[in-house]
Amino acid sequence: MKITKLMNPLKGEIELPSDKSISHRAVMFGSIAKGKTIIHRLLLSADVKTTLSAFQKMGVKMKFVGDDLEIEGSNFHLTQPRTSLDFGNSGTTARLLMGILASQNFETHLVGDESLLKRPMNRVAIPLSLMGADVRAQGSQATLPVTIKGGHLNPINYEIPVASAQVKTSLIFAALRAQGKSHFIEQLQTRDHTERMLPLFGGKIEVKDLEIKVSGPQNLFGTTLTVPGDFSSASFWIVATLIVPGSELLLKKVGVNPTRTGLLDIVKTMGAKIELLNFDHSHETADIHVTYTGDLRGIEISGELIPRCIDELPILSLLATQATGETVIKNAKELRFKESDRISSVTSLLKSMGADITPYEDGMIIVGKTDLSSSEVEANKDHRLMMTAVIAGLIAENGNNLPDNIEEIISTSYPTFFEDLRKICQ
Repeated sequence: MKITKLMNPLKGEIELPSDKSISHRAVMFGSIAKGKTIIHRLLLSADVKTTLSAFQKMGVKMKFVGDDLEIEGSNFHLTQPRTSLDFGNSGTTARLLMGILASQNFETHLVGDESLLKRPMNRVAIPLSLMGADVRAQGSQATLPVTIKGGHLNPINYEIPVASAQVKTSLIFAALRAQGKSHFIEQLQTRDHTERMLPLFGGKIEVKDLEIKVSGPQNLFGTTLTVPGDFSSASFWIVATLIVPGSELLLKKVGVNPTRTGLLDIVKTMGAKIELLNFDHSHETADIHVTYTGDLRGIEISGELIPRCIDELPILSLLATQATGETVIKNAKELRFKESDRISSVTSLLKSMGADITPYEDGMIIVGKTDLSSSEVEANKDHRLMMTAVIAGLIAENGNNLPDNIEEIISTSYPTFFEDLRKICQ
């Protein structure tokens, strides 16, 4: 596939696909709750379909009524799947579901694709083992394939060693069925979708600063909820608008949970013209209006900002190539454990296009402003890297040559990405 350099600005509005992180959690909570859960605007990406399939294989009944998903919850009584659960490329499904399986009185074998097999599961395997689950995995990183046998769980006091919402959520799921109060401490605040969603299902959780307490065992009850637009998906159009001269976009009904929107703070500090309109407090959504800015400046991105923009750092790296001066990204070692080693893969992509970028163990330094040139983008199963390559092609001399299967890769999180791109191209 060929993406050509734009001669005209991006204009119009986009209603973003639903949030992937919230979609995963909504399906999981609905599947373990008692009674019916109705989910409006569920994202039907490849990763979320993986989560749906896993619960269906464990006996959870669900069906679509129009565009709404109805789930008949299991009240935590899942059934042993007849075959291995294949999580494909979805690290979220794997890690979160391990926390649920830790309390189930049966053995489950977990597998994934080549990329997922490389991602560390020790960060959940270790604390779940301390709680009493029998977790058998591969090597010191506890990579998939994993076999987990659940049962009686004990509460745990645990300092989470990595800033990861996936790890936190997995442990919360396990703590809901443990016999007593569990106490978790985060290193930095990560996205809090789980803490916000749990009370909607009748669950109880105590949150104070970086401390989380969950008493068990608890029962959950089905509810009705609406999934907001995905901020991570919106980030690609925000950056595209800021780097394609003359562009102006309105992004509709985007989730703006403050634990998720570090990119907004970052681009404003860089000098971007961006504002939130029509804020809906009940659903924590807003329309994002963004206008091209030709005089962005490099900044440092580090510390507490990193967990709030971890999935947006690849596209922010592209933005940094178009800002004047030096952008420093650090404290972001977690990038090395995503669908690809994103420090390495982002560096390789942008260097191939002529960017001045230097990788480090926990981040990178990018010096702008740089005119980008065409590249033969190598196939990679990392959907965020591939979307970054597409947006980069919009400003690169002679565009970008992309892998033939790029639409399939991007469908992991954003099935309508190219449809939306065509909509806003003049």
